[in-house]
Amino acid sequence: MTDQYDNNGQVAFWKSRSENPKAPALVGSIYIPEGAVPGQKMRIALWKNVSENERAPVLKGRCEAEQEQSAPAPQAPAPQAGFEDIPF
Repeated sequence: MTDQYDNNGQVAFWKSRSENPKAPALVGSIYIPEGAVPGQKMRIALWKNVSENERAPVLKGRCEAEQEQSAPAPQAPAPQAGFEDIPF
């Protein structure tokens, strides 16, 4: 029985090794979660990775599709007084 590592939704960043001052501070990769739709907003959460391994990523985290918040149900407008409701 072989258990395969599931990297679905995983994110990892390493310190850039470039000496160029215009280079990014971190470089990384992301495994897009199954079922993600192109253009869908994704949430990414990162944590410091504590490891003695010098090749280990500096930051690790998860990526998941952001749940759309449903708009609040519209409320009925307050009743307006009609001409017949004015006591003249």
